[in-house]
Amino acid sequence: MEKGVDEALAGIPGWANVDYRSSQLSGGLTNRSFLIERGADRFVLRLNAPHTEFFALDRETELKILRTAAQRDLAPEVLYSDIEEGILLSVFVPGEVWTPAHLKSSDNLERVAKLLGKVHTLPLSGSPFSAVAAAQKYIDAIGLQGPWLEIGERCQKVIRNNQSDVVGVCCHNDPVTGNIVESTSLLLLDWEYACDNDPYFDLAVIIAHHQLGQRDADILLSAYAGGLTAERQQLLRRQRRVYDALLWLWLAARNMATNDSQTIAEMAAVEARLVNYDY
Repeated sequence: MEKGVDEALAGIPGWANVDYRSSQLSGGLTNRSFLIERGADRFVLRLNAPHTEFFALDRETELKILRTAAQRDLAPEVLYSDIEEGILLSVFVPGEVWTPAHLKSSDNLERVAKLLGKVHTLPLSGSPFSAVAAAQKYIDAIGLQGPWLEIGERCQKVIRNNQSDVVGVCCHNDPVTGNIVESTSLLLLDWEYACDNDPYFDLAVIIAHHQLGQRDADILLSAYAGGLTAERQQLLRRQRRVYDALLWLWLAARNMATNDSQTIAEMAAVEARLVNYDY
C-alpha cells in the first residue's frame, strides 16, 4: 500500500509533530509529488504511485546520480530518501518551469545544449542503459496483442538496428521541457531514468519529444558538439529513432494505467513516425 503524506513525513527525522501544509503537484503516473510548506521553507515530497513498480525504475542509480548532480547545481538537493518505502524529500527550487515554447529561441537551445554538456560530465553511475532490455520489459509488462503487437515488434526492430556503439556518459534520459527549471541557472528535475547512455540520446529526447524542425535540431547539435558533421547528424538521427520506439512502448504502458484518449493520440503520432523508418 502506498504511503500518505502524513505517514511518510512522520518517518523522516525532524518531521514528527511538525506543522506543515501540503498540496499535490500535477503529473503523477509513476510518482505522486507534493509541495510541502513549513513556515517559509518549501520542499517536494515524492512518493510511489500505484503504478510505480510497473516501470521498473532503478531508484538506487537515480539517487546516486541525483546527489552528485545536486552538488553541481544541476538538480534539487536531496534531504532524505528511503528507496524501500518509496520516499524522496528534496528542496523545492523556485523558478519557471519551461514549456515547448522556450525551445523556439536559438539562445535557449544553446543553453540546453550547455546544460546537457554539464550533465554529461557527471561521473559514470556504473549502470549502463540497454534500450533492448528496456523495450523487452515494457513489452513483457504490457502483453501486446492485435495491431499493437505489430507496432511493438517494429519498435524492437528499430531499437536493435540502431544500437549505439558510442562511449556512454552519465545521462538524464528524460530532459523534456517540463523537467527543465529556470532558477538562478538551468537545472533538471525528475532524474528517475538517469543512467549511463549515449549522450546523443539526451539530445534526441529534446528534438523528438518536442518535434523540433531540422534548423533547431542543428542548432542544438552544433551548440552541444561544437559544430555539425554528417557523422554527428547520423548518430543523432539513430538515437531519435531509438527514443521514438521507446516512447511508443512507454505510452502503451501508460495507457495500461490510464486508458485515456490523450495517450492514444500520442501513441498514434509516434506510430506515424515509426512506420516511416527504414529501421
